Amino acid sequence: MPVKTRGVVVIHGQSAHVLPDEMLATVANCIANTLENAGGTVERLMDSATATGVLRVTRPGQAGPTDEFRFADIGWSAALPAASAEVVLKWMLKLGPHEAWRVVRGLWTNAANDEFAGEGRSDYPARTFTRLVFMAELVPITALIGLIYALAVVLSPLLYAIYMLTSVRSTTLRGTAGPFTAALHQLDPFLQSVLGESWRFVEDGMWAADIRRLAEGPLITFFEDPAVAEIIIIGHSAGAGVAYDTLAEGRAVAEAAALHPKPLTLVTLGGANNRFYWLSKQSRTSPDTRRLAREPISQHITGIPSEGPRVLASTDQAKTALRAHFYWLNIFARLDFVPAGPLLPEVIRTARIDPCQLKQRPVINEDDLLRDHFDYFVNDDLMAPRLVRALFGGEYPWEGDDRFHSPAITRDRVRARTRGVAWLDALRTALVTFVVGWVAAFIVSSAWRGFFEHDAGALIAVNLGPLGEAITFVVALLGPISLAYFLYSAIRGWWFDTT
Repeated sequence: MPVKTRGVVVIHGQSAHVLPDEMLATVANCIANTLENAGGTVERLMDSATATGVLRVTRPGQAGPTDEFRFADIGWSAALPAASAEVVLKWMLKLGPHEAWRVVRGLWTNAANDEFAGEGRSDYPARTFTRLVFMAELVPITALIGLIYALAVVLSPLLYAIYMLTSVRSTTLRGTAGPFTAALHQLDPFLQSVLGESWRFVEDGMWAADIRRLAEGPLITFFEDPAVAEIIIIGHSAGAGVAYDTLAEGRAVAEAAALHPKPLTLVTLGGANNRFYWLSKQSRTSPDTRRLAREPISQHITGIPSEGPRVLASTDQAKTALRAHFYWLNIFARLDFVPAGPLLPEVIRTARIDPCQLKQRPVINEDDLLRDHFDYFVNDDLMAPRLVRALFGGEYPWEGDDRFHSPAITRDRVRARTRGVAWLDALRTALVTFVVGWVAAFIVSSAWRGFFEHDAGALIAVNLGPLGEAITFVVALLGPISLAYFLYSAIRGWWFDTT
């Protein structure tokens, strides 16, 4: 069996704490581990000096390698200068509340994570228990963001004014607002090196051009290399927006695709395309900063003319031909606040692609608002098999006997993940309810507080007086909270480390 070579470009998102080539290693290991566990053999090569790597895959029953994947890592944000914290803060306070509310609406579009965008219900529907647990989790999130949105009109100018008092010369004003400004300036690293990277990409045209240049180099090399049969782009978070911008009409990659046409698959995970669309659309800096809300993917990549009315593919033969040009797999987790659901209809219309060229798949990572965005590549049940399938041209390279020895997604694989995460959600909700009730009892009930007003020194036969009572009070108040936290952490760690 001849070896088929594919070029894979990995584009990570905001990377204030991401080491060079870390994304490449993470993605390649995710793919290799899945294939090896399914009975294949994988040879791994990596050169951190050139940010490249290779996976040579031997399918079960074959004598030698059958597939080769050449990887290139795009660490686009590593060279960016820190953005101005004041400018980014103003940008965030102006546009952030509206984006937060759009995030909430996006999360509710598929509350139980069992619907495919535009394709109806999943083959693995969430049952009543799962659906209720998932929806209950969104209620406090919605209430909190709704409150922030309602107060934003008053709070945003006030917060910015307090923040800027550090530049006021009056020592009286600065001294009065000192504690507030000191607290707000704790956000500076986040504003400069995390959110600031998105600001650079959307609002700073020259740095955006440099970001695109970094991504264009390996892509053009793969297009020009006759040994590379297909190209795959894997973009996570803001990297998905960078990938889209790189593939737009009139860019260098479009010219390479016109000269050396090859099938291209775009895989976005937790992509920021929805966020970038609105942030770009609302920009008032220049036409260039509004490009992400207007530019289509190049016709040389999609196979769809950029001018004139777009005629949808109506036959299987036409759909197959279009998919041979370009295919977009968009994967998003239920509580990932960056994509907040499937691609917006506005994003899809702007891209000018045929419906047959887009597949959107929800996955359940961990159902944690803080972790879901970063847990795609450790999701062996629902994400890794989809990534393997995309890399092998839309087909699983081989089948396995069960969910532990197959590169494919199976019904029991989805059921196990969904039920396990639902029970963790239920446990988390129960523990939070317990903690809130416990604290409320201390605040409201004097009898409840009095029950714990004993001298802790009695345990060692020493009268500590008021100090002993204070120790008892603190332990009684914080002990159950700490116990609940460590109990959940232990159960969560055990479950995710053993399934």
